[in-house]
Amino acid sequence: MSELLPKSRVIEVTFSFALPVSATRDEVEEWVEFELKHYGCMEGDNPLGNFDLEALGSPILTDSERHLHESIEQTGENRFTTRRSLRPEPCFGPTGDEQMTAIAMAKYKESKP
Repeated sequence: MSELLPKSRVIEVTFSFALPVSATRDEVEEWVEFELKHYGCMEGDNPLGNFDLEALGSPILTDSERHLHESIEQTGENRFTTRRSLRPEPCFGPTGDEQMTAIAMAKYKESKP
């Protein structure tokens, strides 16, 4: 039976893929970041834009044995600062996404008459 990894654990993933068309290294990096949801948009002229990222074979997982701790602070009307650190102890607090949702809900409740 596989070990249960706790919330916030950082896992490194390595996998191989084949390029479906020719592209520059910058275009490949942008495409991979977009496909893995790390980056919200991709240039319209990226030749990889119409293709899905498909791994060749199973990924290799490496346990960093560290945990992601995130803190989001509102620094202006629509401005936020995210602080991230890797620590040996698990993070039992909310994730960055959960913190952003809480901030958005609080703003929504404030705006209601």
